[in-house]
Amino acid sequence: MNFKKIKSILTFEYWHIGIIDKSLEQIVEADYVNSNIKWFKYHYPDRFFADPFILKIKNNKLYCLAEEYTFYDRKGRIVQLIFDLDSMKCISRRVLIDDKTHLSFPFIYNGNIYPENFRSGSYYEYKIGSDSITKKLVASIPAIDPIIYEEGGVKYLFTSYREEALNKLRLFYYENDIWIEHPMSPIVDNIHCARMAGNLFVVNGLLYRPAQDCEIRYGESVRIMQIKALSKTNYEEREVCHIDSHSCTQFDLGLHTFNTHNGIVVIDGYEKRVRPILKVIIAIKKRLMLSKEIERIENGKLNILEQ
Repeated sequence: MNFKKIKSILTFEYWHIGIIDKSLEQIVEADYVNSNIKWFKYHYPDRFFADPFILKIKNNKLYCLAEEYTFYDRKGRIVQLIFDLDSMKCISRRVLIDDKTHLSFPFIYNGNIYPENFRSGSYYEYKIGSDSITKKLVASIPAIDPIIYEEGGVKYLFTSYREEALNKLRLFYYENDIWIEHPMSPIVDNIHCARMAGNLFVVNGLLYRPAQDCEIRYGESVRIMQIKALSKTNYEEREVCHIDSHSCTQFDLGLHTFNTHNGIVVIDGYEKRVRPILKVIIAIKKRLMLSKEIERIENGKLNILEQ
């Protein structure tokens, strides 16, 4: 076995959450955005956090939903993280949704959570109650990085299918209680800007869509697309900005989620780390699965009730 193969065996792939130290106006008005990223401080060596969506900002604390991916069971769940914006430290972590299949990309809409759950074969809404979670079918679509957006009284769904997730973006609209695929769908067929990178947002009356550039690798960088036309019969967009990962001093191999709330932009970065001792620890955890059961007990995992 050569050195490169050994190194790959001992390597972990980490995503990490930070904020872009620029305003939304500065971002969309720039052709190119270099690092300008401040990374939050936290230490969870047996897992990573990715796909940040801002829940709220209160008392200079950022409440964020994210995918938590643990290396010992190779499965994602949805957690709430609280970051102190003064110290840039994570001060709280709580598991919100731990379902049977992998969860990620916890999009928030009307107070409920709509994570990616494509391995289940469908798209679900999760409503968090005081002692249970209600799970409701939204669409019988194995949706990748799905986003719901309302425009002109019409509800739209932006998503991709697994077999074409890196290079095609599909669009649906909701009518007569069903999701109808847009006549121009796939609305994007371009590996540089197809896959969704977060929620749509508005700056100075203009609508924007964050997208992933996946030409070299999945989630290598983020491109901001201005949506110029959105209706049940038409769609048009153009690129206005490229947010590059390679200018970062840390997590410089990828950026693949971009979300904003009250002027603050969260993003996630990617890097690889060689951790031989941790590999041994993870192997033990995977065999015994004790950590998973302890975690479920400590966090008081809620019952998930399907409607």
